[in-house]
Amino acid sequence: MPKVLGAIARRLRKEGLGDVKLIVAEQAVITNDYVTAMLQSADLMSQVGVFSFHTYGADIRPDGVVFYVDGHAVYRAPGTSTGLTNIIISNFVYDKIPPAPGTIGVMRVDYVRAWQR
Repeated sequence: MPKVLGAIARRLRKEGLGDVKLIVAEQAVITNDYVTAMLQSADLMSQVGVFSFHTYGADIRPDGVVFYVDGHAVYRAPGTSTGLTNIIISNFVYDKIPPAPGTIGVMRVDYVRAWQR
């Protein structure tokens, strides 16, 4: 995927279309990590305008938490807090792959929904 996007970005610049930004479908399958290579390429990231949107969820139960990406269970954690649960929305950065200097992170939230059983 990164090689294909890199080739497209180079061709766009060659054709004088360097201001055109690519929309990249972010991985929803956690075991297929093609995003890391893209993030590590400053040249390619200069051409990426947005990664696509996803729906994230957490089903907090007395016996554990099930985390979802786009409606698919991706991780199960045993145990849960007995106290109140807070919803935290943040644009976290993975410290092993820091953003390029001068990078500005943007996160757009369409909605937040919570309910109690």
